[in-house]
Amino acid sequence: MYHHRLQSAVSNSDAFWFDIKMRVSLILLILGILELTLKIFRCALGEYYSLFWIHLIFLIALFYWPQYLSGRFPQQTGLFSAEFRLFLSAAIKAAYYLLFVSVIFVLILFIFRKAITDSMLFLPMVLFWPIYVFEQTKPNFKPAILPFTISMVTMVAIQFTNPANPKLETFNVYLKDFEAVVSMVKNLEIKPDDAGESEAELPCQYRHLVGCPNRRIRIENAGNAKVIYFCNEIKMWGAGREEFIYRSDGKDIPVKPAGNGKVEIRKLRDNWFWKVEKFDSANG
Repeated sequence: MYHHRLQSAVSNSDAFWFDIKMRVSLILLILGILELTLKIFRCALGEYYSLFWIHLIFLIALFYWPQYLSGRFPQQTGLFSAEFRLFLSAAIKAAYYLLFVSVIFVLILFIFRKAITDSMLFLPMVLFWPIYVFEQTKPNFKPAILPFTISMVTMVAIQFTNPANPKLETFNVYLKDFEAVVSMVKNLEIKPDDAGESEAELPCQYRHLVGCPNRRIRIENAGNAKVIYFCNEIKMWGAGREEFIYRSDGKDIPVKPAGNGKVEIRKLRDNWFWKVEKFDSANG
């Protein structure tokens, strides 16, 4: 009799955890699909929404469910106060994480001079979040395997949703996009935001052509020629710059190094150039 009751209790416990695991996994799957869909098709949807709130909801969910499956809080339904405490704890952890990531982003921006993308928000999570999950679910890890897998696959997939920036070696691959931007500049579909300024914002689908932090092109006139600068990379501490240049008349770009800096210009095609500029310490 005792053995039968024990088997029944074990069976009920397994059924309970299976139900919890499937519910958590379904919610994570829906959030993951929503996150990836809105990121991939953001340009096609016209950027009419902010990805910040989608990221925040998914981030809170990543901190919430390991606690929920840990068994350290009451699991019965209807305990609003317990579930609210779990949500509040997850929201606070997400806030601390955002503060931590913000500091890292500032360092990347001002020291390494690299462009920041929203996909980078989850990059530290890919590295450190598995430790958090293991610590939270250590007494009861088996039900966490499926939610953990869904979460990790989503975060890794997010890292591949932003198009790569063109490099010198891949210029021809992106030439069609570069030419499309040139055509839009000539047709005044892209123009400087303010009168007297030379920088212009690119449409969403072409922002990957600029690798520098501001994600803008520079438009200048050289006599009757139109010159468009696509900044590719700014070196650490601002020690140099690499950029693609379009010149409508195809004439050579004049070499004008700053101070003791060095400039290298290579002609890629009829109207396209590659410029590498290195500044000395006094002028960087």
